[in-house]
Amino acid sequence: MGVPVTATEVDLLAELQELHRECHRLNRKIELAVLRQRFSSDPEEVRRGAAEEQKWLQELDHRMTRLRAVESHLKRVEEGVPTVLH
Repeated sequence: MGVPVTATEVDLLAELQELHRECHRLNRKIELAVLRQRFSSDPEEVRRGAAEEQKWLQELDHRMTRLRAVESHLKRVEEGVPTVLH
């Protein structure tokens, strides 16, 4: 018989899955922005690629921070550690 899973765990796991999908999409956008910079002969297109790369990197950083927070919360829930809300 499996380990009981709480509604909180299910919610956190769903959020983790969504965050992983978002990170994958952002990584792909970053790759495309880098390719645009590398292979475009238009200086304006290269500039736009660099700006987009920075934008997507910042968004990825936010998602990764959230991902670590959700993983930490999930671990506390799985271990039965009370969650402190501020």
